[in-house]
Amino acid sequence: MIAEAGELIYNIIFSAPSLSNVYDELLLTVTDNIFFSEKKRMLVMGTGPSGSPYHLVPFKMKKFFKNSKVVFIDYSPNVIASCFARYNELRIIGDNGLESQVIASDDDFENLSKMIKDKGFNAYIKPKSELKESYLENKITFLQHDLRDPIPEELGKFDAIDSTFTLHHIAQYRQVLIDRLRQINYDLLDKRGLFHWGTGLCDMGYSEKKIHKIGENSSKASKTFVTLVDNRQPEYPYEMQCIMEPYSFGIKKSANSGDKENQVTIDEKGIVYVPAKLVKEEKFMGYTKKGDFFKFPLIDPEKEEDQEALIRPVQEFYIPTNIEISKIKSYDPEMVKKAVEADRAERLNAEKGLREYYLSEEDALRFLRMAGFEDIRVARPNKDKNAFDGLVNILSYK
Repeated sequence: MIAEAGELIYNIIFSAPSLSNVYDELLLTVTDNIFFSEKKRMLVMGTGPSGSPYHLVPFKMKKFFKNSKVVFIDYSPNVIASCFARYNELRIIGDNGLESQVIASDDDFENLSKMIKDKGFNAYIKPKSELKESYLENKITFLQHDLRDPIPEELGKFDAIDSTFTLHHIAQYRQVLIDRLRQINYDLLDKRGLFHWGTGLCDMGYSEKKIHKIGENSSKASKTFVTLVDNRQPEYPYEMQCIMEPYSFGIKKSANSGDKENQVTIDEKGIVYVPAKLVKEEKFMGYTKKGDFFKFPLIDPEKEEDQEALIRPVQEFYIPTNIEISKIKSYDPEMVKKAVEADRAERLNAEKGLREYYLSEEDALRFLRMAGFEDIRVARPNKDKNAFDGLVNILSYK
């Protein structure tokens, strides 16, 4: 993920016109909604290493949230520590700023404490197991949490919830995304609240469809149920039970256990392993077995269907902003070059079906409606600005 590339690389990428236009419109929309809300409570899902773009308006942050609740969520201890340091440096928090705290996962409590101290700051830090809603009042909280897991109900309600360029990283399966959107609407967003979803419009759901097809074909070939373990994100593997006649496909977080002979695996490089014992024929989905497995890429650049359904749309989506980043003149050329490479690496992962999960506009709006949102508007900050129009802000009001 680009956020892990470091604060400078992140800031260079998001200074590209198409991306900065999204941030500018986001600031206007969310801060206006907060201004007219009674309690001024905000949740930001995916902080980035700078707490972008809210760090650009430190005066508004201190003014709006002096006696309110703000929660920044990110799964990465590096990003949490970087964001906490930046907000101290800008005096949004700390001396003459707002009261703050860090809530770390129990496993990363000591590690995150050390990271913040190494940056020259002290944090009031608690383990997540002690999280209570009352602890969040009248302060900015930096919460380490993996958004692939349900959001803690202890956070309470918010007047504005922002997820910008975040959900596409965590929601490689449609059901995970729909579950999170439902939780936002029904559990987290208060009456007349705003959910702001900054995202890209590009249908990258083909990789999930391909996984469904592999599971279904494996089950049919073996004439039994098959467990498919998806290790594309090795820190968070998924497990699916593929059952034939009628075919069903249940998904859950994987314990990576079970009958290995009936287990199809996708590794972190996107390579699929189907045990040869499952398949009686010499070929499986056009591939010949190699030793004990049929081994092939989830997204195969040599297959025209994969090219047309995923690889070319991903390239068309990423290349315009990659060119924008390469033309940035306000940073050191070597750092701009590294930013271009970081953006290109994200594109290559998307081409392989490894990380990204942007949606078509039709699916994004449909999933929001499935989650219970009715008043939905698409803002296009790049329209008529000679910038890439595939990046939008979707505004959903409760």
